[in-house]
Amino acid sequence: MPTGRIKLLAAAMLCAGVAVCVAQDANQMDITARPHQSKAEGRTLGCGIRIVGTVPGKTDADTVPVIDFALSLDEANGVALVRGVFLEGTRGALNSGKRPDRQPIEAIWLRVLGAADTAPPTGEYVESTSDPRAIIYATPMASAAMVLDAAVHKRPVQFGVRPKGADTDRLFSGSIGIAPADQAQIAACAQTARAAQPAAPKQ
Repeated sequence: MPTGRIKLLAAAMLCAGVAVCVAQDANQMDITARPHQSKAEGRTLGCGIRIVGTVPGKTDADTVPVIDFALSLDEANGVALVRGVFLEGTRGALNSGKRPDRQPIEAIWLRVLGAADTAPPTGEYVESTSDPRAIIYATPMASAAMVLDAAVHKRPVQFGVRPKGADTDRLFSGSIGIAPADQAQIAACAQTARAAQPAAPKQ
């Protein structure tokens, strides 16, 4: 499987009787990542990763979707905290250095191919009160480890974004690219996430 940009086609779904269904096609996205550390409730969290994906437009007038997805380990609580933002701007504006505009969304998730997505276990996505139009939630350490490993090994991933008021998730796919200098740090963070997973109950 190529490590550059890829395109994944999600299987068609019948939406009758379903509250939310996903779009059939996943847009190709250029995805980069770097080590990241954030704060929550005045606490500095553990290691993490910030992933930014952009759909390249063909002309300056094309609207370019951008995803800003940050994941940090909260070892004290045995989870990883996710902050996700969805933005849009024209390719011409982005090329001139203008920041894209944040878009209102209800949910945002990332899935490593063949694994569960980073959705919150409760199914509840929360809009940040201090970071306008950002979605925040906790996700299991196992999901965090898979995301970090995907960055290290350039595995295919898929983003899902649900615009405000929509009943369909927009899909974006690609492989995460990281600088060689960041690879060891992100790999070490993946190991930390695996070690912090709750022990399996004894049979």
